[in-house]
Amino acid sequence: MIPNVNFPGIVRYVNLLSTEYSRGKYIMPMNDDAVFAYKDWDSKALEKLPDDIVLGITKDNIGAKGFNGENVPACSFPIISRKGIEHFGHLFDPYFYHNTADTHITSVYYKMKKTVDLTDCVYIKHRTEELTADIPTDYMTEIEKC
Repeated sequence: MIPNVNFPGIVRYVNLLSTEYSRGKYIMPMNDDAVFAYKDWDSKALEKLPDDIVLGITKDNIGAKGFNGENVPACSFPIISRKGIEHFGHLFDPYFYHNTADTHITSVYYKMKKTVDLTDCVYIKHRTEELTADIPTDYMTEIEKC
């Protein structure tokens, strides 16, 4: 897990980790302030993801809008295929310094028609001070939707 930091080199660091040091078929950048709300999210997501250049769109509790106001789903925690990373040469476009990189890459895959909707089985809650009021201590006791 990459620490939740916001500095100009973070995208370069994440790209290096995803291209040089990871071996998975899919990469999912995460923050240290996030928790998975659905049980078995990973196996359910893998059943839906094709072996292709693809980005899985997940659901979170931030409610962000698409990139630059476009009618594109916002996705703070995309699941991106290794084939996609190899195709583009990076996970996130190095032009972006930090928290807009995920929204931008989602927009790119969406326009290419290379996205899969995983919102019914992958729900991630940001556990920041402003957003923790509705998150139970044992979040796995929530009603599972998958």
